[in-house]
Amino acid sequence: MTLGPRLVAEVGPDGWTPVGVFPDALLIGPDDLRDEHWFQLRLN
Repeated sequence: MTLGPRLVAEVGPDGWTPVGVFPDALLIGPDDLRDEHWFQLRLN
């Protein structure tokens, strides 16, 4: 399962920038692997 563009659309307007995606990094259940998304927020 991947949220990809939907996740970026949710947090992008708040100033968060995607910096990395690790496919199938999170094992939620026996047959449930999810992507891990890393974001960065620039502090002014």
